[in-house]
Amino acid sequence: MTNNTFLQYNVALPPAILSRFDLVYIMIDDPDDQTDYHIAHHIVRVHQKREDAIAPAFTTAQLKRYIAYAKSLKPKVWCYFSYNGMVTLYV
Repeated sequence: MTNNTFLQYNVALPPAILSRFDLVYIMIDDPDDQTDYHIAHHIVRVHQKREDAIAPAFTTAQLKRYIAYAKSLKPKVWCYFSYNGMVTLYV
């Protein structure tokens, strides 16, 4: 589905403020009874069983160690094909 509505009708901000953003993403919420029901069901279940639903799989210390490790990695592009492929996908 294509929505050709102008940005000014989707975002209630004056042009002076909008001009300060490099990118503006418009999210369209198409009504769907089944999807909306599942989302509402999930939200209610999370709030009813807060202790069970929000039990993190990792501790904060484990996450910090993992993030530090991930930041230490310096991946290299080894072949010309993969370099061109990434550039093409980016542009």
